Amino acid sequence: MQYRSTGSTDSKCYGTTYLCSTDRNNSSNSTAWCTYEYSVDLGAYQAGVTFAGLSVGNHTLTARLAASTTCISAASAALTVNAVPAVPAVPTASVTVQPTCAVPTGTIVVTAPLGAQYEYSVDLGAYQAGVTFAGLSVGNHTLTTRLAASTTCISAASAALNS
Repeated sequence: MQYRSTGSTDSKCYGTTYLCSTDRNNSSNSTAWCTYEYSVDLGAYQAGVTFAGLSVGNHTLTARLAASTTCISAASAALTVNAVPAVPAVPTASVTVQPTCAVPTGTIVVTAPLGAQYEYSVDLGAYQAGVTFAGLSVGNHTLTTRLAASTTCISAASAALNS
């Protein structure tokens, strides 16, 4: 497979047309291999395409030909690294149904924090979007809240609730 990349018309690129191929045994490819290097915020160039540990805020990327390091692309549109989300507050809840002789289980309802962005768990079990936990055995239970969009962002456990 071959493709033609003309690059920038900037004088630094000398108007060169590069013929690139994924077939290194292609003898008709007389130009240098189109190997690229990448930079974030005009910093040091690297061969890899992953930039870890970037600070919060806007960043731009540029690429250059490894064989012609003055042939640099225009900067990308701004790429935004968002701030770390806040850990949800410790959930508060109430026991709305206490066990009885007729119904030997209880129900706990989360009262805060509330919203579609949260999921809730009782006793470190599976998380759910709903705030009601029915059918709980008699005894103490703890609740945690996590962000649905960032499932490792989990609140501290609530104080024990007795059902």
